[in-house]
Amino acid sequence: GIREGEGEQQQQQQQQQQQQQQQQKKGDGGEQGGKKQQQGRHSSSSKWEVRSSSKGAAAAAAAAGGNSVAAMEKQQQAERKQKKGEYRQQQQQVTQQQQQRQQQISQQQRQQQKQQETKEQQQHQQQLIELQQQQQQQQQQQIRHHHQQQTTQQANPHQQQQQQQQQQQQQQQQIRHHHQQQTTQQANPHQQQQQQQQQQQQQQQQQQLTWISSSLWTLIWQLRKLFAAAAAAAALLA
Repeated sequence: GIREGEGEQQQQQQQQQQQQQQQQKKGDGGEQGGKKQQQGRHSSSSKWEVRSSSKGAAAAAAAAGGNSVAAMEKQQQAERKQKKGEYRQQQQQVTQQQQQRQQQISQQQRQQQKQQETKEQQQHQQQLIELQQQQQQQQQQQIRHHHQQQTTQQANPHQQQQQQQQQQQQQQQQIRHHHQQQTTQQANPHQQQQQQQQQQQQQQQQQQLTWISSSLWTLIWQLRKLFAAAAAAAALLA
């Protein structure tokens, strides 16, 4: 009866041990399954993180690329504006240079005109001065000739009458000659020019004769004075 009881106890103990082992196995399997589940979850979360990080990097790269394109466009626009500004400045400089050249040319032309006008004025003034000098010389010659006539008239009054008679005769001859010229001018206009030339020549000859006669009478008068002075000196010496 004791051995049978021990055998039953041993069987019960073996059954309990088997149950415990099975439970332990189940527990180990559960832990391992939980671990596997946890590892699966961790791997999936790490994959999601990698994917999300790659997406973020791609978005950041895309954003950076977009920003770089916008920056390039802005830089190109700025360069275009700068080039336009430089071109406008160059055009303004060219127009200013052209205006300055035109002003210089106009100033040079004005200066040349002024110089020409001053030269013409100087020439005109010089001509006026020369005319005045010629008039003064003629007046002086007339004064001298008149003075010579007065001296000759005082020296020989009889000669004055003769000269006046000669002048009157010459005037009458000129009047007759002029009357003849008028009659001949109507007949022959070509002869009129020849007669005018002859008349001018005669007038010139008459002027020369009057000057020669006046100069001769002045010499005679001066010689008379010299002879009178010599006679007075001889009388004093005697």
